[in-house]
Amino acid sequence: MARGKVTSMTVFGVVVLAVALNPVIPLIPKSGPQHAPRTEHAAQRFKGRTVECTSGRPGLAETLVRHMVKSLEKRSSRVSIALYDRTSRTSCTYRADVHYDSASTVKPIVLGALLLARGTRLTGEERSLAREMIVNSDNDATYALWDLLGEERIQDFLDEAGLEDTNLNDAGFMGLTQITAREQVKLLQLLTGAHGSVLSPRNAPTSWV
Repeated sequence: MARGKVTSMTVFGVVVLAVALNPVIPLIPKSGPQHAPRTEHAAQRFKGRTVECTSGRPGLAETLVRHMVKSLEKRSSRVSIALYDRTSRTSCTYRADVHYDSASTVKPIVLGALLLARGTRLTGEERSLAREMIVNSDNDATYALWDLLGEERIQDFLDEAGLEDTNLNDAGFMGLTQITAREQVKLLQLLTGAHGSVLSPRNAPTSWV
C-alpha cells in the first residue's frame, strides 16, 4: 500500500433489513445477585446472524435495535457493528467478528504499542508524531511510528491487549492489518482506561495527545 492518504477500505455501520415476521424481541432482563445492576437485552435475527443490544438503561436496548432496523433497512453494503457506552452500560453487536482491512483504524493500535513500549517517557518527536497521527490522522506520522517501533513491538501490544483476532499483514502493509469491530471496541476501552486495561495509569494517554 502506497504511503500517502490511506483510503478507508471499510465502513463500519449496521445493515439490518426489517423483516415483518422477525420483530425486535425484548428478552427477560439478565438476573444476578440482588446488588448487581439490572441489564436488558433485545435481539433480532437477520440472515443467520443476530443484531443485539444490552443496556443498563430501561428500554434502551429495544429502542436501539428498532431504530437500527428503521434507519438502515435500505442499505446493502457489507457491514459490522460493535458499540459500547460506558455510562449507560450499553453494547450492541452485529457481525462483530468479521474481518476487514484496517486502513486508518490501525492508528490507535500504533498508539497503544507506543504507550506500552515507552509509557509517558516519550521524546518530543514521539509526542509530536503521536499527536499528528491521532488528531490529524496523518499517515506519514503513523508510518514513522510504525517503523520506529517495529512490527515485533506492535505484535507485543496486540498480545498483551488480548486482541487475538487482529492480525498484522504478512507482507508488512500497515493498512492491511486485519481487524474486527468487536476488537476495535475492546481496543478503545483499553486506551481509555477501562477496567483491566493493558495500560497502567502511568502509561495511559492524557492531554498531550
